[in-house]
Amino acid sequence: MVMEDLGSGTLVDLSTYELKGEPTIGQCIKDGVDIVTFSGDKLLGGPQIGGIVGKKDIISKLKKHPMLRALRVDKMTLAALEATLRIYLREEHSKIPTLAMLMVDPKDLKMRAANLANSLRELLRSEEGWNIDVIEVKDVVGGGAFPDDELSGFGVAIAPPEEIGPSKFAAFLRQLEPSVIANVDQERVIFHVRTMRPGEDDLLISKAETWRNI
Repeated sequence: MVMEDLGSGTLVDLSTYELKGEPTIGQCIKDGVDIVTFSGDKLLGGPQIGGIVGKKDIISKLKKHPMLRALRVDKMTLAALEATLRIYLREEHSKIPTLAMLMVDPKDLKMRAANLANSLRELLRSEEGWNIDVIEVKDVVGGGAFPDDELSGFGVAIAPPEEIGPSKFAAFLRQLEPSVIANVDQERVIFHVRTMRPGEDDLLISKAETWRNI
């Protein structure tokens, strides 16, 4: 018997998005794997749950095992998983946050980064020592599924005034409510727009005027 434990578990082929990590759950079954285990959260985007799929006779034996009663999940968790799987059946992948971030068009990222940079420049003037640029970045996917994969993306790089510096600026952002986590690289603080959910651009802009008080 062959069993494969996937790092995350995805139902969508992401190879067309520069990702060459683990196969989909369905591909494992097609390749002849008898039992495939995977996580319901992470890439799948559902509740924290463990999934097992495979050949009917093996699954039937697992369902009869006494440990199932001790380890089975509750009805609310199953309902959340069902709602997630229905999103896949409707092929509304953009409703799964992680998939939406992985599948977004780089052109859209560039436009979002440009809009964010322009809005921030209106509040933080270069004559005050703030330098704001749109830059190309490599977004690291990470995790057990795609540990070495990177996606081409865009970000907004902010070089604060010398008296503030990038480390102090990044620490200030983390103390905001809600916290803002950004990348520090080459004396700049970088916001990767790929990981910013809809509306978070506006939230960041609304906090920008407070940055002068660091």
